[in-house]
Amino acid sequence: MNIEEKHNFINSVLILVESGTKHLTIEKAFIKNKVASVFVETVKRSSWPLGNDLDLDSVLSRWIMLDATRAELALLILKTLAEEAFFYTDGLPDSRRKTLKTALSAFLIPIDQLGEMVIRNAVSELEGKPSNDVLKVVLDNGGGAGGVGWLRRVEMCVDAYLNGSMEGIEVSYFIGVCGLKCLATVFDWVAPKAIASTNVVNRITQLLIHDYQPIRQAAADCALVLFSRHFQEVSERMDVIWNIVLTKVGILSLDIAWEFAVHRVREESGYNIVKRLAQSISSLGEIQIPVKKEDEIPEGFSEYLNLLIKVAGMRSMVVSGTTMSVWSDLLKLEYLKNLPSVKNVLPGLLEWLPTRFMKEEEMLKDPEISHFASIDFDNEDEIQAHCLIQRQRALNIVGQIVGSM
Repeated sequence: MNIEEKHNFINSVLILVESGTKHLTIEKAFIKNKVASVFVETVKRSSWPLGNDLDLDSVLSRWIMLDATRAELALLILKTLAEEAFFYTDGLPDSRRKTLKTALSAFLIPIDQLGEMVIRNAVSELEGKPSNDVLKVVLDNGGGAGGVGWLRRVEMCVDAYLNGSMEGIEVSYFIGVCGLKCLATVFDWVAPKAIASTNVVNRITQLLIHDYQPIRQAAADCALVLFSRHFQEVSERMDVIWNIVLTKVGILSLDIAWEFAVHRVREESGYNIVKRLAQSISSLGEIQIPVKKEDEIPEGFSEYLNLLIKVAGMRSMVVSGTTMSVWSDLLKLEYLKNLPSVKNVLPGLLEWLPTRFMKEEEMLKDPEISHFASIDFDNEDEIQAHCLIQRQRALNIVGQIVGSM
């Protein structure tokens, strides 16, 4: 394909995105996904960001402001491109994948942060084994989304629609869900400093009690990805998690979200949200809290333990079971297990642990436990295997508690 043919092809794809779909509330999801995929394939085979055959930033910026239908497609394209670059292996040459990873990493963060990284030669903070040539092009072109970075631009788009859209509440929900799914895709690798510079973490916890169930589900997915992330530096963990989520106010927000979800557990997909939240809350204890330094304990640690007790008390084998490894991990750390906040929750923990020693047939006499077990397990053998593992973990935790007395 010569230069003119390539130019004409790209223009055809741009026209397809701009006018080839119906309104977002009536167009079928697979059509939107297919249109987004066609555009992403075009990006992959273009020279972006090093060449001038496609200005991705200008195109997405125009679409996200044009109307809700195009805004949703812009978000879907960004999400799909990130998935293709970071998670899929489809025969894309390694050199091109490296370029896309670097460009997207730089594309998402504010231009001042990108410039600072380049100046102090800290490009290792970006994913994709960064190429200085790629970073320089993105920097020279003014960064992503007019310099604020596309992470912030996606957050602004979600907020703008969910705070009230002239196109109606149904449109707001479509954009909200798509934007949150986009955020969930990038949270595992976008520069932590970029996350900390936005209000996106607080916004996600707020949306965990949104009236619209798919918004809550998407927010719970975001929380799980973010809370499960293994940050390279303790300072990154502090900026993104400790200073925002593991504060007294942050844990209170999660506590409210937990109660909200539990009270709606029988609604459609309500139990899935409860399980996501349980995994997210447990991930904070498994991954984010332990730093093995006695002088570093999050402000909301005591409140977190009380919330963990609530999760453990959920009458679901799977949900309560997510907390087992957390208790075991925390009680292994000398500087944590002797804290008054830990000793204060031990009575509640000891009250709950004996239920883990019950035979599965006894547990299943409880209608609520039986109901959730019928969702989580396919047969009795799976239930027995799960209960066996939980009994062993409970026994280990009891041993840890006795050993600390």
